[in-house]
Amino acid sequence: MDEDERDVDDYQSYFATNLNRCKEDARSYLNGLSHLRSRTDEVAIAELLTARSRFAESFPFCSDELADTSEQSRKQYDELMIAAYLKDAMNGFLEDALSRYVSLLNDVSDETSSRRA
Repeated sequence: MDEDERDVDDYQSYFATNLNRCKEDARSYLNGLSHLRSRTDEVAIAELLTARSRFAESFPFCSDELADTSEQSRKQYDELMIAAYLKDAMNGFLEDALSRYVSLLNDVSDETSSRRA
């Protein structure tokens, strides 16, 4: 069990119905981070923040804590995240972690497909 008292069966059930969305949202977030290396315009940053929000919504048993914040709080958070993303673009820590997560989701997908065959 994890810290929220979720059993392995809970995760299996979650991914059985949400795996494709999880993969899509994680890839979108990863692509947004990758694009930030070459594009730091407002459109790229807005796309990245949207991808982050979608990723948070599809991560197992999590919710986006920012979804219900005031506009001013959200703006302040976004500014902090932009600074963190720009810093991370230099060392790629978050990008590496997301790459590993996407790889694990692909492994789960491959394993699920081979069981069906």
